[in-house]
Amino acid sequence: MDGNAQEHPITPSAVTNRKFIAACLLVAGLASSTPAQIVKTPKGYLFRVKYVVGATLKYSSLTWIDNKSSTPPPVGTAKIPIVYHVVDVTKSLATIKLTVGPTTLPPSTAVVSEATTISLQMDNRNRTVSGQAPPGVGSFSDKPIQSGSTWESAIPFKVFGHLQRLSGVYRFAGVKPNTTIAVVTYSLTGAAFGTGTMLMSTKDGSMISNDAFISVQGPSGIYRFHIAIKRVP
Repeated sequence: MDGNAQEHPITPSAVTNRKFIAACLLVAGLASSTPAQIVKTPKGYLFRVKYVVGATLKYSSLTWIDNKSSTPPPVGTAKIPIVYHVVDVTKSLATIKLTVGPTTLPPSTAVVSEATTISLQMDNRNRTVSGQAPPGVGSFSDKPIQSGSTWESAIPFKVFGHLQRLSGVYRFAGVKPNTTIAVVTYSLTGAAFGTGTMLMSTKDGSMISNDAFISVQGPSGIYRFHIAIKRVP
């Protein structure tokens, strides 16, 4: 986010800009992630998605946006819950119901955009088989990853109705000393560009938090976001 931009609640007049809401929902999904199992092996850590039927993961997402080219400029904060629910698992393939929203604008609790739910299928390497999935940490490497090593992933991703290519470089920074917290940093280019840091549990592989600075080319200029996602009970 632009260091000169002020972060403050959005006024009702700014909410009338549907592009703002669409942009917030876009990046909330962009920075979310499916649960992954992180297993230590002699050759490094193996990242695989661990699906359990009936499992539900809940996250709270705060998105700050600054798009100075809009009139009025929609600078402010949006709060968007994200919920993953595993509906079915067949071998390494899972059917997931993903709900993003409803959107509110703190400190107000009034809903400005209703929740959207999609169904998608993903395999144990976080690759989308059907439906459009949020990239999260991208497709996992087919081999164990050493601390400090990187892997790449590229997928089609729809931005403001246009299908584009989203490429990412992901780096496993290692496990924090004396903890069960794995650190993954990443950079994105193409459909969106920016950087982020994700904390993941090595116990069950679930995402603990994700802090990202992402920019997206929108209909009226470049939308710059700071996204903070954390797991909630």
